[in-house]
Amino acid sequence: MAPQVFLMSDNLALRPLNQRDSADLAAFLADGRVARTLRTVPHPYELHDALNFIEKLEAPEIQGCSGPLAIDVEGRAVGVIDLQESHQGPTLGMWLAEAYWGRGLMSEAAGALLHVHFDHRGLEKVCSEVLSQNTASLRIHQKLGFRKVGTHEEAVPNGEGRLVTVHDLVLIKEEFGFDADWHGVRYLWG
Repeated sequence: MAPQVFLMSDNLALRPLNQRDSADLAAFLADGRVARTLRTVPHPYELHDALNFIEKLEAPEIQGCSGPLAIDVEGRAVGVIDLQESHQGPTLGMWLAEAYWGRGLMSEAAGALLHVHFDHRGLEKVCSEVLSQNTASLRIHQKLGFRKVGTHEEAVPNGEGRLVTVHDLVLIKEEFGFDADWHGVRYLWG
């Protein structure tokens, strides 16, 4: 049985993760270039890490924040995106396999998910945090309308005390820059 798709756009679908995704997630997150863009993912990342992560997931909450959801391209989970509640409020998190970088997929996935929550779920503000060296993610956030509100340093998990600079970002609904019609966003839930 095919996984339930929550929303589609011209180039991707967002859907719940399932155990069949674990091998792809493990392979993509084992890539050091992907791992360096993330703060909370262990490296090296192995199949058992992906299986444990997916096993602990509950069904995505449609009424509130969403995810983690697979970024599905042609039936394959090539990344993960979520909008989770944190101490700052709804917070966007995302990553994409390196082979899919530079194709506009992350902007499309994040824009579609945020569009649902701004236009159909009544959200007014979303936060995000991005490592300072992740310039591609910073550009995606800026394109969507996020602005920097601060920075902080934190220790990298399994990084032997190494500190990284993290940009604190916020997006206000009125500053959201994404054309859902141009990207062909279609909602597949009520």
